[in-house]
Amino acid sequence: MPRMRPDLPKGKLGQCCKTRPDFIKAWEKWRGQVSKLECSAFWIQCSHQKTRDGLKNLLHIMMGNIKDLTAATSHWLELFASHFLYIRPFTVGFEGMHHLAQKCIQLKPSFDTNGLTGLLNGILSENPEVVLAECTKKFGPWMVTHCMELLAADNDYADIMLHEERPNFGGISIEELHRLVYAQVLCSHSLTWQIAPTYLSSCLNQGLGLLEILLLKQPIQDNRLVLKTLELCRLYELENVGTNIMKIAGIYHWKHGRKGTGVYWFQQAHDKVRLDRIAQQLFERIGKSVADDNFKQWEGLLELLGSDIGSAGGLEFLHRYLFLF
Repeated sequence: MPRMRPDLPKGKLGQCCKTRPDFIKAWEKWRGQVSKLECSAFWIQCSHQKTRDGLKNLLHIMMGNIKDLTAATSHWLELFASHFLYIRPFTVGFEGMHHLAQKCIQLKPSFDTNGLTGLLNGILSENPEVVLAECTKKFGPWMVTHCMELLAADNDYADIMLHEERPNFGGISIEELHRLVYAQVLCSHSLTWQIAPTYLSSCLNQGLGLLEILLLKQPIQDNRLVLKTLELCRLYELENVGTNIMKIAGIYHWKHGRKGTGVYWFQQAHDKVRLDRIAQQLFERIGKSVADDNFKQWEGLLELLGSDIGSAGGLEFLHRYLFLF
């Protein structure tokens, strides 16, 4: 049987055709050869009735006999596909395919409850509302989110329908609504929350605000997780959010006794207010502990400070005397 493809895998039988005219010519020739088999002397020589009947039935199927095709198939999709294999290799447009599908459904009624029939009907009738409704009823948020891209492709009506801002959805579009729903599913698990920003960042109305909330809610106990969160802030140009995360991390570590880590995050956030406050507290502690008998211990510190008390808030001061904690 001829096939319209560049080549076949090794060991597969069939004739390859690269162009439609070549395929039609080869297909007609093949059908003529198959039809000649009905007049073969083999049928007289074949004495086994069931073998003879089975082979004749197979020939009728290959020749596209609708009665035999209908009898040999159990589902309308099988009958639908058999039309393209044995009756009409090329059907023009979705309208012809939809008409054929309706005919096959009448011949092979389907009572399935998985929504496949309704979905395919919507696709073949080019009805985006039906396709979206069937996907929403029968499939999960991932499928619904990504079917939007297929629906809007080369379809101006579907594109407008999916991207139009709707007051009853809070001013967002259908596409954005389903992306937000899927992003929420991703956010609920520690292994998938880092994928959620991809979808949230594409939602221009509410996505960026929710993305900021997501990043700010990430745990700051683990520095590696903080670094991942900061990388996402950098990737999506959320500098203010990243700065706030570093400040929160600094406060957390400072309160839990990890002074060095706390100061590090304050430095990364350029939090001069807190760094000055820490430096002043440190300076006051040192001042109280200085006595005549251990004055030399602080001699270097006093030389560093000099007469400018304001330098007590400097970062260099913190770096050199952090060990005092």
